[in-house]
Amino acid sequence: MAEVLLSPFLDVVMEKAADRLLLKFGVMWGIQKKREKLERMLLAIQSILGDAEERQVRDPAVKKWLAALKDAAYEADDILDEFNLEVMRRKMEIQVDMKKKSYRMLMIGYGMDLRMSRCIDRISLISDQKIEGV
Repeated sequence: MAEVLLSPFLDVVMEKAADRLLLKFGVMWGIQKKREKLERMLLAIQSILGDAEERQVRDPAVKKWLAALKDAAYEADDILDEFNLEVMRRKMEIQVDMKKKSYRMLMIGYGMDLRMSRCIDRISLISDQKIEGV
């Protein structure tokens, strides 16, 4: 089984989480605190990632932990990609009825909030698993 290399990918996810437009629309859609929590969690994980990536060669538990974390990071990346796509679409809209726009923004914010909560819970569960020496 190939080694799990997560550090470079996590850097990309971190950049997306800190994107300027995401910050702006995150406040509008009420998911700013979850975005910040996701960013903090990823930073904490990055601090131990190098050691874990080295240890996975000789410790199957670490390798399994990294694989689960990688899967959760891909989920976070997908959510951030969808969010960024929605932000870009919003910027390109020209004239929209305010009621319709407000309702859609509320629904989008709710959906993103729910998905981010699930992703954060998943990453938290994975990162809380104690791997000896990591």
